[in-house]
Amino acid sequence: TYRQTAFAAAEEEWAAGAPITVQSEALTRNEGTQIPVGASQSSPGMLVMYALFFTFGGGASLLVERDEGTLRRLLVMPMNKWTILTGKLTGIFLGALVQMTIMVLAGQFAFSVSWGQDPLALTAMLLAYGFTGTALGVMVAALVRTPAQASAAGTISIMALASLGGAWWPIEIVPQWMQSLSLALPTGWAMRGFHAIITRGLDLNAILLEVGVLAGFGVLFLAVGVWRFKYE
Repeated sequence: TYRQTAFAAAEEEWAAGAPITVQSEALTRNEGTQIPVGASQSSPGMLVMYALFFTFGGGASLLVERDEGTLRRLLVMPMNKWTILTGKLTGIFLGALVQMTIMVLAGQFAFSVSWGQDPLALTAMLLAYGFTGTALGVMVAALVRTPAQASAAGTISIMALASLGGAWWPIEIVPQWMQSLSLALPTGWAMRGFHAIITRGLDLNAILLEVGVLAGFGVLFLAVGVWRFKYE
């Protein structure tokens, strides 16, 4: 019959070659780039952001001591003002290290975040970022007049640094201009270093650039802070 003949002809055509070929290809925004997800993103992100809250608070405490006359009384002691400031900043730096260490341990044991296979790499990143955060805190304190101004400026600065630096979301998923902007921020380099350790499992040699850039930021911020800070 005509129907059987039509089906037979269609089967012959189909057997000769499929009329439609479907190909699938997985596309990523950055081919070859591992994008951190879940706690691997949020754990270092929160560490980077909340470390700044601590160091900015430490910087604001210097203004409180200045307004209350504590710094003035310390200046009558047989030591110069640089020694006093160094002691204050060392305390802020060590406090930030303790806080970041607690957050690393919380991320590892509470959320199963692997903070890399090289303890030296993690230590170098924590030291470099702690130094940079401390220096940034004292710089902001030196550029304002009152503790209230330091608190307001600090909160705004931290929110901007965290969001633009990739602490709130993977920097790999944002537009290219934001990825480029993150390289001008200490938080951007901190997240690059921590992701290299956590997501890519790199060692100290692979993150020397990030550590060096953070140290450079720290030296710059500290120089401005020490230059502009008023003891009275």
